Amino acid sequence: PAGFSRVWLQEVLRKAQRFSGVIFSDDLSMAGAHGAGDLGERARKALAAGCDVVLACNDPQGLDGLLAALAGYANPLSQARMARLHGRPAWTADELAANPDYRASCELLRSSFSELP
Repeated sequence: PAGFSRVWLQEVLRKAQRFSGVIFSDDLSMAGAHGAGDLGERARKALAAGCDVVLACNDPQGLDGLLAALAGYANPLSQARMARLHGRPAWTADELAANPDYRASCELLRSSFSELP
């Protein structure tokens, strides 16, 4: 999954796309993520790849292990990105469509996925 990929999160999203916002993981309790270890290991891998927030939506039994695995974890850059979320007004659809970074991102995605079989 891309949420465990430093290349996708750091090189493509952060550097190539100049994304400076908060990156949320996929739901780490989904079956596709199970190959990366237990819930705590998945969370550590997602954070190491560049996620700022990890989601564990459907595994309440695994939460104690997740919290234990992340005890003492802190990332000042993630905390700063999350602080910027507070009070920021949402863009309208027209504002988003007019944004050159958004249009460039859409074009990159279109060109990337057009190469898939």
